[in-house]
Amino acid sequence: MDLASIERPPEIKTISLKGGVFARAAQGLGFAVKADGHAHGLSRDNYVDAVAVTVLGPRQVREIDRLHGKVIYVVTYSVSADGRTMTEQVVDFGRPDHQPIPTTSTWVRIGRVEAGSPLSGRWRATGATTTRGHRTHVFTLVGERFSSTGPGGSGYDAIIGGPPVPDKGDAATAQAAVTMPDDHTIVERGFVDGAQTITKTMTLLPDGRSIRVVMKRLSDSAVITWMLRRE
Repeated sequence: MDLASIERPPEIKTISLKGGVFARAAQGLGFAVKADGHAHGLSRDNYVDAVAVTVLGPRQVREIDRLHGKVIYVVTYSVSADGRTMTEQVVDFGRPDHQPIPTTSTWVRIGRVEAGSPLSGRWRATGATTTRGHRTHVFTLVGERFSSTGPGGSGYDAIIGGPPVPDKGDAATAQAAVTMPDDHTIVERGFVDGAQTITKTMTLLPDGRSIRVVMKRLSDSAVITWMLRRE
């Protein structure tokens, strides 16, 4: 995956730390829990069911997300001394092999710094870096069968034109179904709880070494594109 090729609508996140309560929201989803270091249950989330938030300092917070008692994500938010930028370090333990995958993203504040709460406010993503392994996917097409294997053993193995199959490494109820409208294109549809969530079109370009990916997120009609480069 060529991170520099990603084109997407501005990613906006809202964070609040006030009165001992931490809250964050993005893409219409979010939560609010006491920042007391203890795990607090969440409802209506397919990826985590409990969150513990600890205040590490005036400009730093650690969030630990769990699912069925297992740590899935460890997220550390760190705000600069002037309050204008934020670094978000995420360690993902939720892949099938449970090995940690780190990602660091950077954010810039939208609006003014709130007095006494440097973490609170609206933030816009400006970039992300991760390990080579986290960016590597393996596609296998043999006859009518297509498989996609990603970081940590995530992915699926599907019959082209067949029913949805489990998508390992995603939500517990995540599934994927694929079609192949022509010799150079695979269309993947993603589902969670039986409802379609994304459409991803992967097109092999004439150079035979690049795949253009166009993903549409159905929840907000956002379109995200990127390039995959053959190794």
